[in-house]
Amino acid sequence: MDIGPHSSQLIAPPSLYLAAAAAAMGDHRDPAFPAVVGGCRLPKTSSVSVTESVTAVHDFKVTGYSLIEGLGIGRYVSSSTFTVGGVDWAVRFYPDGSTVTCLGNASAFLYYCGREKEVRTRFTLNLLGKDGKLSQVTNSYMKHTFSPASDNWGFIKFAEKSKLQSSPFLHNDCLTIRCLLTVVRESHTKDVEVNSVVVPPSNLHTDFENMLNDGEGSDVTFTVGGQLFHAHRCVLAYRSPVFKAELFGPMKENGTQCIKIDDMEPEVFESLLHFIYTDKLPDSCKDGKTAAMQHLLVAADRYGVDRLRLICERRLSETIDVETVATTLVLAEQHHCSQLRQACIGFVASPNMLGPVIESDGFKHLVESCPLIMKEILSKGITGTHDFEVVGYSLIDGFGVGKCVCSGVFSVGGHDWKVAFYPDGHDGDCAGYASACLSYCGKERRVRAKYSLSLVDRNGRASPLAGDTLRSHYFAPTSHRAYLLKFVEKSKLPPSSSCLDNDTLTIRCVVTVVTGPHVENVAPAKKKGPLVTVPPPSLHEHLARMLRDGRGSDVAFRVGGRVFRAHRCVLAARSPVFDAELLGPMMENTVPCIEIDGVEPTVFEALLRFIYMDTWPIAGVEVAATGHLLAAADRYGLERLRLMCEEKLHESIDVDNAADVLALAERHHCSQLRDACVAFIASPSTLGPVLASNGFKDLMASCSSVTKEILHKVSELWSGHSNRNSTKTRRKAKQNKRK
Repeated sequence: MDIGPHSSQLIAPPSLYLAAAAAAMGDHRDPAFPAVVGGCRLPKTSSVSVTESVTAVHDFKVTGYSLIEGLGIGRYVSSSTFTVGGVDWAVRFYPDGSTVTCLGNASAFLYYCGREKEVRTRFTLNLLGKDGKLSQVTNSYMKHTFSPASDNWGFIKFAEKSKLQSSPFLHNDCLTIRCLLTVVRESHTKDVEVNSVVVPPSNLHTDFENMLNDGEGSDVTFTVGGQLFHAHRCVLAYRSPVFKAELFGPMKENGTQCIKIDDMEPEVFESLLHFIYTDKLPDSCKDGKTAAMQHLLVAADRYGVDRLRLICERRLSETIDVETVATTLVLAEQHHCSQLRQACIGFVASPNMLGPVIESDGFKHLVESCPLIMKEILSKGITGTHDFEVVGYSLIDGFGVGKCVCSGVFSVGGHDWKVAFYPDGHDGDCAGYASACLSYCGKERRVRAKYSLSLVDRNGRASPLAGDTLRSHYFAPTSHRAYLLKFVEKSKLPPSSSCLDNDTLTIRCVVTVVTGPHVENVAPAKKKGPLVTVPPPSLHEHLARMLRDGRGSDVAFRVGGRVFRAHRCVLAARSPVFDAELLGPMMENTVPCIEIDGVEPTVFEALLRFIYMDTWPIAGVEVAATGHLLAAADRYGLERLRLMCEEKLHESIDVDNAADVLALAERHHCSQLRDACVAFIASPSTLGPVLASNGFKDLMASCSSVTKEILHKVSELWSGHSNRNSTKTRRKAKQNKRK
């Protein structure tokens, strides 16, 4: 009988199903089962309270300290506004103290720029030395709840003035105050599904790191500065076009037992190999020392490892200072690092920076190596790029005309800016369009700037949907906004649009502040956000291409008449069973094609895709195919894939497949999936249809202990149900008697 949305269904008491099932298998009640409370097993639910925080660092550089000393008690210089936890902040430095009680001391405070709510924080302010080390002057954290009524908090006696002049923290008449700020977000509660299957995160990079460290199955050796490094040709070739040419192309060195690498330090080559295998920097590079990053950038450029080169560019752009900018700029010029080059030029062209850079040790080398750069610095202006991510676009679509969401404040050319996005247009003339706007946040003077606003697609490139040409505008406190009223047609932004990635829209703003020949006395604001854009990890894409192309493969499998080619080192690194079969005592080196029985070709193909990519390998979720894949994952010891199959099957349990899924879970020891199936079948609303299914008859024949457990659970549930009904009946009888 079909049950419509407004129909009711008569369900026979589970005791009838219990009687039929018990008659078929014997009514065995096990007294060892746990007791129940009040005749009924207590329902189990779970929730968790989550308190999250956002932590960020802001460095406030106070240039010309000698000029502001003697400014007066209670007078301060302020950093630019920076955003942490969705709230704007600033650091204020009082060179002569904030009050008369600070005599002989400078003060430093964190200032809350909001006007709406209370914000809980934990922060500290410290002086930063030339070598990047923090002072021990004020190293303790402060906790404070900021609000409009309490908008500043900090250190009244931040530093003794008499000690500053001779301290390592005053360099070239410049002080740097580092603010480490944690904003505590409001607590919220999450429900936790009790029977959910927990799938661990990807371990692809860990398996490949172990492959590199163990050297198992390696087939090429390099000597660098007297040290030997063992590696795997197929991995190197698919991660580096240069290695591919050297190892498999016309330049290949098959006859060479050991390839010698000149002009590179062993530590640099080791870091290069680590990145090739894991798509991550090794721990030894986490401190981001400039010299080490420069050498690694050169190696990445030499071997065509573009993502590593961009990571080095970003690290170097984040650590630019007066002492390193010249050498970094020469490096960027030599290796065509356009984003790093622009960051260096922006730093040098910043107000009050050119003089100290000219006096630095590396400036002579800069002028000799790149004589045209200084001309560019003085003539082109200062350019900066800011990517504004609008997360949850579908949630603000329909926001209303004239309503906008804004980016954080970012700095270009010593001036603060922000981008606004109007999902339903700025005004009534924008029907069918979204609008965008660049806002000047300064309050001081007129600024000429060239700018463009565009959408970015999933590959990080400007999209033609809203590619905007470069425009010029004079910004001022009285004219501080420049609008693109018809920025993009809304109809061109469906969920499948190339500009929407996980419901996130990215707007790229490029601003060039036209400086002209003038003198500035305002200290530059630190740029917010990354100066160099790094694409997402690509290891899994390169491995997928390795599997698809088959180049460098050294093992073949025959499965149901189909032949699959693969790479022993990859299979061994990912599966302990393949490790034993291909590289261990069970290895089958002499077999030209290994026969695989008991697995369908499509299932084995999906298994290989997971091994190489570590992602769900089947389009959609088909229960039978997922069950076969679970069995294959269990056979080859792929624990993460087995748990992924468990999760998919758990989400797909229904009355038609519950018994079959339970039998599968029992055979392959999937405890979480087994518990979910038992709970589903024992439910009064699903018990009858499941017991009537063919799968349950097979389950009774193969797994009698499981069916006995189901019967016991149902007995407990209905025992409690009967007790509650009896109680209601007695209450009703008493009420009638009183009447």
